[in-house]
Amino acid sequence: MKVTIPWTNNKEIFLNNVFDGLWIITKDNNLVYIPQPDAQTDYDIKERFVFVGLVPDYTSDWLKSFCEKYHPEINFDYELETHKPGVFSRYHDKFGYDYIRVVRKKTYNKLKEALGRKGYELPWE
Repeated sequence: MKVTIPWTNNKEIFLNNVFDGLWIITKDNNLVYIPQPDAQTDYDIKERFVFVGLVPDYTSDWLKSFCEKYHPEINFDYELETHKPGVFSRYHDKFGYDYIRVVRKKTYNKLKEALGRKGYELPWE
């Protein structure tokens, strides 16, 4: 059964807004992120689940493996001075935000799998 995203029909916009935490599926099959799990809501909730998809992807170890695959021309530790804070900022200055697109796609796929285990599909499949 397909869920709907009440605030967008655009997959790219949705990809930018997939967060770790509490998600619900309403009686109308709307998929909604709840930023404060203990807050009172007016939703008529059919299902709820906690989704964690980003944690391992936002470490400098993950960024290093991404660099090894997509930017093998650099010496990651030397050029991005990994012994100092600010590795991500230096990466952004050098390459932009290309790794974020990959992380968002992985996160989207994890959310898709979590919904699939409950018998639901995202609207873009």
